[in-house]
Amino acid sequence: MQWQKHPIAESVRETKEVVLTIPGSDISEAVMKCGMSTGRDTDKIAETGI
Repeated sequence: MQWQKHPIAESVRETKEVVLTIPGSDISEAVMKCGMSTGRDTDKIAETGI
């Protein structure tokens, strides 16, 4: 399956660690925007200002 090759999935399998971050409502719009792009072709920090 494609998700099994994802770098994050590989890292979780190797380290057996996961970090869960719950952002505040004041940055929810920026967080949602970040979640909608890969970051491969977009500078998420510059684009969202966070």
